[in-house]
Amino acid sequence: MLNKVSREDRIKRNIFILPIFSIVVLSIVIYSVLAIYINNFKDKEIKKLKQNLINRQKKIAKNRIQELIDEIKREIKDLNENTEKFLKLRIKEASSIIDNVIQNNPNRSEKDIKKIIKEVLSAIRYNNGRGYYYVYDYKTKIMLVHPLKKYVGFNLKYLKDKKGNLIVPPFIEIAQKYGEGYSRYWWQKNSKDGKSYEKLTFVKNN
Repeated sequence: MLNKVSREDRIKRNIFILPIFSIVVLSIVIYSVLAIYINNFKDKEIKKLKQNLINRQKKIAKNRIQELIDEIKREIKDLNENTEKFLKLRIKEASSIIDNVIQNNPNRSEKDIKKIIKEVLSAIRYNNGRGYYYVYDYKTKIMLVHPLKKYVGFNLKYLKDKKGNLIVPPFIEIAQKYGEGYSRYWWQKNSKDGKSYEKLTFVKNN
């Protein structure tokens, strides 16, 4: 009888313990599956967030670079405009000097007046010595004033810049057609470095 009771107790215990064990095992399985799913989901989300962050930073960097490019372009444009205004003003001053020489010497010959103009304008420098005047008589095709003495007194009609473009004919065309205007050409400043630089010239027919 005792054995029978003990057996029944064991059966009841087993019946009670088995569901609990099953629940525990199932819980572990579910937890493991959820953990794997969560980890996979987390990894995907992390990769997604990282990629979004990278894309965002790229976009920000691209926009910033474009802003810098636009800013540089604006500054270059302003610099060019200011340089053109400054250069035009200097040439206007030279033109006034020439007019004053002519008006103040009514009895002088054309040869003497040209000599005075050459002496006055040859001595003038501006923009920290980088700016200078040159006078070309397109009637006689002779350069009257130039900082390089080797060009003074010669016909420079066929003088070319470092890119092979004629320099003087565009000056003559501007002077005859429009009276004044800007012209650009490439010139070597220093024979040692061999580099060519773009030069801006304001031409005025006096």
